[in-house]
Amino acid sequence: MAWTTRKSLIERVLGGDEESWDAFYAIYSRLVYAIGEKGGLSADDCDDLVQEVMRTVFKSRDRFRYDSATGKFRTYLTGIVKHKVCDFYRKRDDRVVAMDEESAPEAVDPTSRLDDVCAEEWKNHILNVALMELREKVEAETFDAFQMYVLQERQPREVAKALSISESAVYVYKNRCVRHLRAIIDRCRNQDPEFCI
Repeated sequence: MAWTTRKSLIERVLGGDEESWDAFYAIYSRLVYAIGEKGGLSADDCDDLVQEVMRTVFKSRDRFRYDSATGKFRTYLTGIVKHKVCDFYRKRDDRVVAMDEESAPEAVDPTSRLDDVCAEEWKNHILNVALMELREKVEAETFDAFQMYVLQERQPREVAKALSISESAVYVYKNRCVRHLRAIIDRCRNQDPEFCI
């Protein structure tokens, strides 16, 4: 599913379309889970966080109106996530003790970094959406070479051997994918204000 469908997907979800809700859940549940995980929640708490956030979005769909001129969907969604993560910590009354060599132990609020975590995970989410589109656009072998060489940072010789291709093909495939990825990102930036990376 290309990024260009995201705005209409959100609008269909807010309109109550059940199939769109399934697609929305598949796309955004990973983002919510990642924010919870980076926010210091356990795996079980992250699963609960996803359910809480999705329930809140679903229950508020009648009141929320998507209008990029007045606000961004990512601000709305990550605001809900941050609020729910804070709820988890309030319920547990967790404070992490930080130890510095030159000072006494002090209580640190684990939610203090949530804005940074949300911004970073939104970028990761957008990149993953662009990579999904790239995967659909190029041959499987081309994407595999790109993924192994660029994303997994494996050596060209190792990638070539694993895929039974030449080392020069690894570079060609990488360049082809980078060109397509830049085009996808540029197109998405022009079409949707939510897309920033």
